[in-house]
Amino acid sequence: MSLLAENIVRRLVYGKPVKSILVVGTTNTNASALMEFLLMAEGEGKGMIISSAGISASDGFPMDSKALSFLKAAGIDASGFRSRKLTDVMAANFELILCTSMTVKGFLLFLYPEATIYTLSEYALMGTDVYGMEDLSVEEYRRVAEELHEMARRIIARATKNTTF
Repeated sequence: MSLLAENIVRRLVYGKPVKSILVVGTTNTNASALMEFLLMAEGEGKGMIISSAGISASDGFPMDSKALSFLKAAGIDASGFRSRKLTDVMAANFELILCTSMTVKGFLLFLYPEATIYTLSEYALMGTDVYGMEDLSVEEYRRVAEELHEMARRIIARATKNTTF
């Protein structure tokens, strides 16, 4: 494939660089919160704004203890995190909204049809939907969190147009 053709394919698949990402889950105490910090760690120094929220979250709750433990083991301090309920203003202020599942995506597409919305797995081009992490054993949780960590690496690579996974 010629360089021109390869660049056209990359533009079609990867789009323009993204400067702001909002991760949306249900309660914003587990997968979406975990992914917020994984994305911030991967995107450090790239001038990106990254946050998270939940469609049925209550403001002010701490992150799940398994998520905090995973992040701490990865050298990431998320002890000050508090959950946030998704608002219209929040959704309007981010270029890209990433959802933990197709269920959340469907809800958001109904509310914000003009927004750019993907599931985490769609945008990362790997993995599966993420939900119900609080019910996983510690070992299963670690496995899913490691997959999310790889997804975060891929998401930042795609968002910054470094398409080398």
